[in-house]
Amino acid sequence: MLNFKELFFELPLPPKIKKSVIALEIAKKNWREIIGERFFQKTTPVDYREGTLFIEVPNHYYLQAISSYTLVILEKLEKKVPPELRPLFQQIRFKINPALFKRETNLEKKENKINLEVLENCLKSVSEVLKDSELEDIFIKVIQKYFMARAELMDPVKILEKYYRGNPKLFEILLKHSKAVAEKALKVASKFKEVDKEFIYEAAMLHDIGVIFTYIPELNPEGKYPYIAHGYLGREILEKEGYPKHALVCERHIGVGITKEEIINKKLPLPPRDMVPQTLEEKIITFADKFFSKTPDGVVREKSVEKVIQHLSKHGEEKVKIFKEWLKLFGEEA
Repeated sequence: MLNFKELFFELPLPPKIKKSVIALEIAKKNWREIIGERFFQKTTPVDYREGTLFIEVPNHYYLQAISSYTLVILEKLEKKVPPELRPLFQQIRFKINPALFKRETNLEKKENKINLEVLENCLKSVSEVLKDSELEDIFIKVIQKYFMARAELMDPVKILEKYYRGNPKLFEILLKHSKAVAEKALKVASKFKEVDKEFIYEAAMLHDIGVIFTYIPELNPEGKYPYIAHGYLGREILEKEGYPKHALVCERHIGVGITKEEIINKKLPLPPRDMVPQTLEEKIITFADKFFSKTPDGVVREKSVEKVIQHLSKHGEEKVKIFKEWLKLFGEEA
């Protein structure tokens, strides 16, 4: 008696359908070996059509990271194909499925349980020095809660949803803008081995979170603060959420950065401190952000370098100089 697989190939189905089934089976069966442990839990082959394998990824960070290995993946896949069916895998396309992020997060939670137990034992040893049982209990609970929160992977979209629940239109516009900035930032980041690309994705998605508290006539008339304040307001939000590094990106991404001297001399409605990008990651996100504006229609349009320079020139030649230095640093067209 024929099994299901043998019966399937005996059926008078179009060759395209049979080929699709074979290709997807090869990809799924060998996926761990082909993609490696680093990305195995974060990706999955979901479809095959006319030479193209479709792969689901949880977000733009993984899309960018894995797309750089496309040729290697195709080569490995093709080696698994019987000679009579080659060439089978010709290109790869990606689909974003946030559910994969949740799957990954749940796995991370399980893996972190042991680490937290070890941490608690260490904390008990330290707290014994305090010689105060009540203080010891508080100390352990506070530190444990902090590390448990940090052990969970960040979902930047969920954080945005938390603050923009009452303004879905602004949320939609911000999400499109942030995705465009994140995508461009990751393309720039791909030129540097030493940068934290996952941080860049997260921080780029959250850099404008403070906009929800600012006044925008058509989109957020209830906002109490001027738009320029969204940087430091975003910092306050993310510090409260427990992400101090991401918070600094919020504060430092306005223009190409704002100095304490500028804030004082121009009497800007900002705390008097330097708000200038310092790290390479902060500069990459700030640079990428300059190419996209948030518009009421929600359409994302990338500006030309000339348009960015024209806009920055309104704030002084020093701003243009910094941007041009970034153009050279990031290998972009001047």
